[in-house]
Amino acid sequence: MQEYEAYGYDFPNIGRGSGRLEEGLQVLMRMWTEEQATFHGAHYRVENARCLPRPTRKPHPPHSHRRAGEKVLLGLVARYADIWNNPGAFHREIGSKLEVLRGHCQRVGRNFDEIEISQQTVGAIGLSRDEARRRTEEVHQEIGFLTGAPELCPTGTPEEIISRLRESVRRGISSFIISFGRHAGFESPRLFAREVIPAFR
Repeated sequence: MQEYEAYGYDFPNIGRGSGRLEEGLQVLMRMWTEEQATFHGAHYRVENARCLPRPTRKPHPPHSHRRAGEKVLLGLVARYADIWNNPGAFHREIGSKLEVLRGHCQRVGRNFDEIEISQQTVGAIGLSRDEARRRTEEVHQEIGFLTGAPELCPTGTPEEIISRLRESVRRGISSFIISFGRHAGFESPRLFAREVIPAFR
């Protein structure tokens, strides 16, 4: 809403916004897979449109939304997305969200296992417990609004982080989008790569 007001755009109601989103996804999928894409919808119209160069990887529009709507938005994920990123605020609800997504997939004839499940979250790492606790407190003060499940965030010592990530994987998450804070340098990501990632190879 704030962005729409700042740029002077009309803010559509949920129905119109969802219709635009679905048509936009259809346009993207066609332009990423066809030589020339033609689409005539209620909101968008393209005629023999080209997208060059096309993505080198298989098209997979990732889908995420701050509302994490189950009825409409997860239905769009089931039909169009190869990756769904669960917003951080709904980390704790990942199990119920995935059950809803699985139901949508069954209704549209989509293999649920084709969709990669990623999780937005915050991270902090320290080799000692004191350092890990300090960095964890800092990241939660800076961007704690990005998570609704501090107990599942990859924060703490490497051993604690590995345990938390394994719990999230057990709940159905296969990849993570991690922010180490607004003022993080290279040290935290490098330490994470050295001490945590090898446990998952």
